[in-house]
Amino acid sequence: MTQEKEFDILEMPLEGLAAYWLSVKKLLDSKKNRNVLAEEAAHTREPFIHHLLTATLSRLSEVRVVRLAKGRQESLLKDYERKLALMRETLASMSKGEHTRVSYVRMLSHYPTAPIAEKLAFDMVQAMMDSLADEAADKAAILNVDHKFKPEQLMVKLLFYASRARHGDFKALEPYLRYVNSAYFTEGLTMLLDGFDTGFVEHRLKTLGENILFETHLKMEMALEMCLGIKAKLTYDEVFTIAKAYL
Repeated sequence: MTQEKEFDILEMPLEGLAAYWLSVKKLLDSKKNRNVLAEEAAHTREPFIHHLLTATLSRLSEVRVVRLAKGRQESLLKDYERKLALMRETLASMSKGEHTRVSYVRMLSHYPTAPIAEKLAFDMVQAMMDSLADEAADKAAILNVDHKFKPEQLMVKLLFYASRARHGDFKALEPYLRYVNSAYFTEGLTMLLDGFDTGFVEHRLKTLGENILFETHLKMEMALEMCLGIKAKLTYDEVFTIAKAYL
């Protein structure tokens, strides 16, 4: 289990996350070597899972592990909430045929300070458009939309899509879908392509976003409890019992 872990806790099934922690426990029991945890932490990018692996390795008390994990959880969930909101606001703005600057202003409302200045954002959007004119351009890198991006990077990507969709020309975006990693953004863009009205798109994305965040919170709670069980040297069956409480 030393390959690079490309977990996505927003889209990873609850069962898949439980299976991951059980596999870590099984490896620990078979190798009887805490280096397993160090190797996992070194090759795991997903921030909450990485944090828990590091905490499991540490000598921190259970109380402190829980307190720090809750802080990390709160921070990450807020970040995910904002990024889903950026996508929803942009798609709603696109559906209404609003000017791209309106999309930018909509997005700003979700942050206390602007993640990126307006001029810089639109300069970067123009640079993306110029890059796409080159047949050798890396479309996967240019056209991807992902909640794992930094806020300023995500905003530029979304403004690019909003610019391309001016005057309701959503069909021009259809070839781009294959490059989008975010299932949430893909869902919204597909609805625009299918001609759903703005009210339905906004309601659907709001409800979907709430459910994604709820499930992510549940996955984080389960992961923390399984992590604590492993740290406390519970048996495999006992850690499995923890997982089953959430499944």
